[in-house]
Amino acid sequence: MAEATLMVSGSVKSALVKTKRLQKTALESNHVIDAAANVENGIQIVTCGQVVTQQQIIIPNPDTLTCCTTDEIGEIWGSGPSIGHGYWNRPEETEQTFHAYLQDTGEGPFLRTGDLGFLHNGELFVTGQAKDLIIIRGRNVYPQDIELTAERSHKMLRGGSVAAFAVEVEKKEHLVVVQELNSRTKPNIEEVTAAIRQALTPEHEIQVYTLVLIKAGTISKTSSGKIQRRATKGRFSEGTLEVVGSSILEISQTTEPEAVLTRNNLLALTRQERQQLLNSYLQKLLARVLRVKPEQLDSEKPLSSLGLDSLKVFELRNRIEVDFEVAISVVEFFDGAGISELENQILNQVNNNFTHVSLPIFKVERSTH
Repeated sequence: MAEATLMVSGSVKSALVKTKRLQKTALESNHVIDAAANVENGIQIVTCGQVVTQQQIIIPNPDTLTCCTTDEIGEIWGSGPSIGHGYWNRPEETEQTFHAYLQDTGEGPFLRTGDLGFLHNGELFVTGQAKDLIIIRGRNVYPQDIELTAERSHKMLRGGSVAAFAVEVEKKEHLVVVQELNSRTKPNIEEVTAAIRQALTPEHEIQVYTLVLIKAGTISKTSSGKIQRRATKGRFSEGTLEVVGSSILEISQTTEPEAVLTRNNLLALTRQERQQLLNSYLQKLLARVLRVKPEQLDSEKPLSSLGLDSLKVFELRNRIEVDFEVAISVVEFFDGAGISELENQILNQVNNNFTHVSLPIFKVERSTH
């Protein structure tokens, strides 16, 4: 917080670092809910210390400008002797940043830090920056979480040199990841990009629209070494990144009538005919749900390499179970299953006259767009 010329929170040098373990899904909807230590859906947040004496920290909603409840994440606002008075010869920006008032009580002025977080027992916890927050289908995705998973996915990737951000494609937000390579030796691009997608899918349940691998030492950073996500996004849009390789999903807007294939249709065919027809059907079904072109689907590769998020997983499983009266585990989609494996599971159950009788989780309406 550069505008806070000294500090807004801190701790005694000898004190142990305090942390909170929170439910990851709750954070995605701006809520603070404790997660048990043995729960996988948890994330560890480190405190920035107690609010310093004479300083005041409040957590308002950045849209309504009213204070959040104790279990909500909002923007961090501060006031006190440590806060600067404004920007030199920039009155409009000074007014917006340093002269914030609560909408309901009129209390102020406060510094709007642009950071998101919450207070717990006087301890300040920072979750991210409002300007960098990625919002996809109503989910709040913190770029630093995406970046950490991405850089650890392959040995050829350089740590601390990755930027995640969203771009709008056909009126929807899509995720882009720009990652530096670890050396000047050109790797197997397909292998590296597949590793990143397969790491991000089970961890964050999100589809990556574009992966860009760039030369070592070329990503935009501040003088102190922090990633400049907005600058990187600008260079991505301008086409000025020093690209070594990339992987881009070609978003498809198929308007042709959707083919329908059922268990009875398969049973009316020979076993060889079943396999051929089912393979073609699954290719088209998966391409439609993933909103990619069918030619981008490799029958032998894991579906997770395309970024199959939880919503798409349940849509696919529901369609398959209803159409073919079979049982497919959700785990299969996140555990490396490809089209060929799904095809074999369906055919084994159909050929053995297995009938799955449980009701679907929800009904998926068929549409032509």
